[in-house]
Amino acid sequence: MKYTFILPAYKTHFLRESLRSILDQTVRDFEILVSDDASPEPVKSIVDEFHDNRISYSRNSVNIGSKRLVDHWNQILAKAAGDFVIVASDDDLYAPDFLEKIGYLTEKYPGTDVFAGRCKEIDSEGRKLRAEVRHPEFMSQAELLADLPSSENILCIGSCVFRTSALRKAGGFVQMPYAWKSDSATRLMMAKNGIACTDEPVFSFRMSGENISSGKVNPEMCKGKIKAALEFKKWMDANLGGLPYGNILKRLEGETRSYYQVLSPVEFCKLYRTLSSDGWFRSMRNRVSFAAYYLRKKLFS
Repeated sequence: MKYTFILPAYKTHFLRESLRSILDQTVRDFEILVSDDASPEPVKSIVDEFHDNRISYSRNSVNIGSKRLVDHWNQILAKAAGDFVIVASDDDLYAPDFLEKIGYLTEKYPGTDVFAGRCKEIDSEGRKLRAEVRHPEFMSQAELLADLPSSENILCIGSCVFRTSALRKAGGFVQMPYAWKSDSATRLMMAKNGIACTDEPVFSFRMSGENISSGKVNPEMCKGKIKAALEFKKWMDANLGGLPYGNILKRLEGETRSYYQVLSPVEFCKLYRTLSSDGWFRSMRNRVSFAAYYLRKKLFS
C-alpha cells in the first residue's frame, strides 16, 4: 500500500466533507485510519455512512488530543501500512489530485522523505481566504529553514506527506504542547534530504474557529503556545546542526507577544528572564520593546 491517511477525529461538523475529499482521490491506493478521540459527537455514525473498506475506525477510551495531540498522531502512526503517511484532520480538505501530484514528486525525488502540497486557507463555508506562496519544487533543509518564517506560508501538518519508515526511525512526529510548532519541527526534521513541493494548491486548511489555530483564545492555550515556542527554540538548538534560524526566532518572539497578555507580572518576569538567558533578544532595544508591549497590553486591555 502506498499511502495512509491518519485521521484523529473529535469534531464532526466537517468530518463528512473531509472524508469525502480523501475518498475522491484520483489515486486509489490508500487507507484511512480514523481514530475517534473519545468524542461526544457521532464520529462512528458518519464513518459508517461511507461503506468503504479503505476506512478503518477505532475509538480511544479517553481523550488524548486535548492536551497531547501529537501522542494521538503517533499512536495512529504505529498502525499505518502505507509507504507514506499523511495526518488528515476532521475539517480540512484535499483536492482530488492531491495524491497524484504528490506521487509525481515521490517518483522524481526518491531520496526525499517529506513532500508538501501547496495550501490555501478557506473559511467555515469553504470560501477561499488566501493561497500560500508558490515554493520551489525542491528545497534543501537550509532553504526550508529560511523559508518557514514567511508570513505568506500556511503551515499545517495536513499538507505534508512523510515517508513512513523514515518518520518512524526519527521517533515519530515531534511532540509540542497542543501540537503547536509540531508541524514545523517535524517538517524540518524530515527535510534532511530536502523537501519537494507541489506547484498548485492541492490542500485546503479550514479556518473554522474550532481548531487550535483559529479557535477562541483562552489563558491555558495561550500559555501552552508560549511553552511550545520555548520548546521549539530548544529543539532547533539541538537538531539543526548550527543552521541559522534567526528569522524563525524573530517570528516566534512576535507570536509570543500575541499570547503573553494572559501572564501575570510574575509569570511574565519569569518568561523574560528565560528569553534573555536563552538568546532570544537581538538588542537592548528589542528587550525594552518586548517588556513595554506587555505593559501596554496589561494596562489597556
